[in-house]
Amino acid sequence: MALEGTLDNTQKVVYTANPTTAGGRPAALDPTSSLSATVVSGDGTVGTSTANTVELISGDAEGDTTFTVSGDAKQGSDVELISETVVLHVTAAQASNMGGSLGAPVPK
Repeated sequence: MALEGTLDNTQKVVYTANPTTAGGRPAALDPTSSLSATVVSGDGTVGTSTANTVELISGDAEGDTTFTVSGDAKQGSDVELISETVVLHVTAAQASNMGGSLGAPVPK
């Protein structure tokens, strides 16, 4: 099951990993590596990442963007990736002010 969220096309979100063991107990990712994310489909991009976080950035187009976020579950030099699918539902940003202007005066 994918983790889902909604944002508009001017926003980004920070994904935070909270890894657990198969039995549901808290666990740690390898602190010497950063999370990684890839865009599977849609118009989004990936921003900066740390050992437990990664920025997921909406694209300009409305619609869904699917990401795969991965982290190294194995401590030490060996790598064992675990991953999660994230679906962001991207909507169009709403106008917040009119931003009007006036043209030059003309005769009646």
